[in-house]
Amino acid sequence: MNRNARFRQKLQDPALMHAMSAHNPLAAKLAAEAGFDAIWGSGFELSASYAVPDANILSPSQHLDMMRAIAATVEAPVIADIDTGFGNAINVSYMVPQYEAAGVSAVVMEDKTFPKDTSLRAAGRQELVRVAEFQGKI
Repeated sequence: MNRNARFRQKLQDPALMHAMSAHNPLAAKLAAEAGFDAIWGSGFELSASYAVPDANILSPSQHLDMMRAIAATVEAPVIADIDTGFGNAINVSYMVPQYEAAGVSAVVMEDKTFPKDTSLRAAGRQELVRVAEFQGKI
């Protein structure tokens, strides 16, 4: 059974799934070897590894390349944190198949405006997109 099928099966299980965040293949490998069910391709950790805020500063291709490298290193399902989807619905519809081709099992997208402001910034801007806009992204 491939990783995507295992992931879908685990989602149906009433037991909790345990995912560990990772920002590079080594961290993902360590998490997989420790027995985590999935790897969370953390946008926050990837930004931090470049010493920049988690505020859409890194390019979509940097994030995609790292998720591809992680997926190539582990058999565990990879869940990519794609922040706000790198823009509007057109960006999302372009990027999601790219992540699928890279071996990612699922993506998680925030409903904040693009570019986002990190949740950890004191008095940061935490505006949500209109419901209709987010529905278009989904």
